[in-house]
Amino acid sequence: MGIPKDIITEEKVWKLKPIIEQILSRKHGKEIKFINLTIGDITIHCEKERT
Repeated sequence: MGIPKDIITEEKVWKLKPIIEQILSRKHGKEIKFINLTIGDITIHCEKERT
């Protein structure tokens, strides 16, 4: 089972990325940035974040 594609889109994953990073950064006390993020069947690749 997963998240149906009509509920989650690639655009929504991009909008959720900074929110999830902020939550995890606060929880762990370090800055957390994702290179790849998968929610449901949708994966986004964040190559520009690698510095």
